[in-house]
Amino acid sequence: MGSNEAKRSTAPALPGHSRRTSRLITAATWLAIAYAVAIAILCVWDGLRIARPPASNLQFADGEYRVQGVEKGDVLDVAGVRPGDEIVAMNGERFRDRLDMLDRFHALAPGSSVTFEVTRAGAPLLLHVRTWQNLSIRELAPVLATVAVLLGLGATVMVFGSRSPATSLFVLFCVSSAINDAAALTVIPGSAWPQRVLSFAYAITSLVGPALLLHLFLTFPVRGRLQRRLLPLVPVAYAIQLGLGLSYYLPTVMPRAVGLLALPGLRGVLLAGFQTSVAGCYLVSAVSLAAVASRAPTEQIGRQARLLVTAFGLLLGVHLLQEVPRLIAGRHVFDPFTFSLSDTIVPLFVAAAIVFHRMFGIDVLVRHGLVYGAASVGVGGLFVATMAGAGWAIGRAWPELDTAVIAVAAALAAIAFQPLRRIAQDGVDRVFYRKRYDYRRALGEAANRLAGILDTDAAARFLKAHLDENLQPSWSAVLGRGLPGAAFLALGEAEAPVCEGSEAEALEDRLRAAGAVLVVAAGGLPGLPHAALVAPIRQGDAVLGAIVVGPRRGDVPYIPEDRDFLATLASVAAPVLD
Repeated sequence: MGSNEAKRSTAPALPGHSRRTSRLITAATWLAIAYAVAIAILCVWDGLRIARPPASNLQFADGEYRVQGVEKGDVLDVAGVRPGDEIVAMNGERFRDRLDMLDRFHALAPGSSVTFEVTRAGAPLLLHVRTWQNLSIRELAPVLATVAVLLGLGATVMVFGSRSPATSLFVLFCVSSAINDAAALTVIPGSAWPQRVLSFAYAITSLVGPALLLHLFLTFPVRGRLQRRLLPLVPVAYAIQLGLGLSYYLPTVMPRAVGLLALPGLRGVLLAGFQTSVAGCYLVSAVSLAAVASRAPTEQIGRQARLLVTAFGLLLGVHLLQEVPRLIAGRHVFDPFTFSLSDTIVPLFVAAAIVFHRMFGIDVLVRHGLVYGAASVGVGGLFVATMAGAGWAIGRAWPELDTAVIAVAAALAAIAFQPLRRIAQDGVDRVFYRKRYDYRRALGEAANRLAGILDTDAAARFLKAHLDENLQPSWSAVLGRGLPGAAFLALGEAEAPVCEGSEAEALEDRLRAAGAVLVVAAGGLPGLPHAALVAPIRQGDAVLGAIVVGPRRGDVPYIPEDRDFLATLASVAAPVLD
C-alpha cells in the first residue's frame, strides 16, 4: 500500500501527454537553453565593447538627473559628483529622457572623456572624467563559469533525467538564473537594440526565477498533501515577479502608453512586493522540502529531500557570510561577480537529486553536512554571544583584557563543539532520519530488556517480536545451537531443528565467513532457502546462532539502516545465547 501510494504521489512523466506533445515540450526546453546561450553571448559582447556607465542612484525629473547616492568607484564618484547634485548636461547636451545618459555611454568607446555639467547648491560646475572599459576579465570569468555550470546542468538533466514536469521546471530555472547572472556583465536599460533585447530577456525571463524554484519544489521530489495546499501560491508568485518585469520593460518600448508603470511610487510598491515574493518563494520551498525530508513516503524521496534541504542550508550560510560583514563593517566578502557563483549551489544539488542520487552514497554526506553545519552554527553563535556578553561586561572596566576575552570565547567554543555536535546529530536524526532515530531508541530498549531475561526461549520470543515491530519482515527466526557441530534450532518455537548434519556445518561456515549482516542471494542458504538477511550471533570466534528475516512485507526492500539495526540486535543478543 505504502509503495503504491508513493508511486502515485511522485511527479509523473508528463502524464496524459502524447508522444508528439512530449517531443514539443522537449524541443521547447532545448530552445530555452539555446536562447539563454545567445543572451549570454550578447551580454559578453555588449559588456566588453562599451564604456562603464554610472551605477549610482539617480532620479530623472524635468530633464535633469538628481543624485540620490553615489556608488564608490563609480564614474560619477571619480568625476567628483556628490549626493544632492543635479546633473543637467553631458558633453554640452541636455538630456531627453531617463535613458539618455545610458544611451550616450553605450555609444562611447572606453577611454573617452566626458564632461558633466552639474549644479551644486545653486552653483554650476564642470566635472571631467575619462571613462574605462565596462568589463574586465577578472569580472567576466566567475560569471561565465556560473552561466556555463547552470546551462550545463540543465542540458545534463535533459539528457540523463526522465522526461517529467520537474525536469522541465529545473531547466527553466537554470535558464532564468543564467540570464540573470549574464545580465550583470552589461547595462540592461537603454534604447539601443542590444538593450531592447536584453531588457526583454532580463525583465520577462530572469525575474521569475524564484517563482520557478517554488513551482519546482512543490512538484519535486514529491507532490504530497502539503505541496498541493501550497500550490495556489505559485501563480501569485509568477504574477508579482512578472509584474515587476513588465514595469521595467514596457516603458522602454511604449513610454507614452504605459508611462504610469515607470512612476517611482508604483515602482517602489512593485519592488517591495517582488522582494517579499522572492523571500516567500525560498521560505515556502524550504518548508516544503523539510516536511518531505522528515516524513518521506519512500527512502529514495527522503534522500532527495534531505539533499535539497542541505542545499538551502549551504545557500543560507553563503549569504550570511556575504551579508553579515556588510552589516557590521560596511563591506562584502565577495564582489558581486564572484558572488554569482553561489547561484550554482541549489541547481547542483537539484541535478544530483534528479540524476545522480543513486550513483554515490550521498546520504552519508548529507547527514554529516547537516550535523556539522548545525554544530558549526552553534559554535559560531556561542563565540559571538561570549564575545558580546563578556566584551560588554569586562570591556568597560578592563579594556586591556580584550585579547583575553577573545581567547576565552574561542576556548569555550572549542570545548562546546563535541556536545553541540551530539545535540545536532540527535536533532538531525530525530527530524530528518526518523527511522535511524527510532531504531537507536529501540535498540536501547532491547538491550535493557534482554539484560533482565535469563531464559533463552523467552529472549528469542522477545527478539522476534522486536523484529516484527521494527522491520516488518514476512517471517523471522532466531537460530541457536547448543554445541559446535550440533543442529541449528529455531529458538522460541519448540526448538524445531532448522538444519543439521552437513547442512548445519555448511551454514556455520557461511556464517563464520560473513560480515555483520549477510544479504542472501537467490537460492538462499543451507536450511534457509527463503531468507533475505542473516545476522550471525557471535561470541569471540564461536558462532552461537543467527537472526534471520525473510523478505519484507509488500516487497519493500531493506535499506542500510535496517541492516545496521539487525547487526546491532545480533550483538546485543550474544550474551543471552552464550
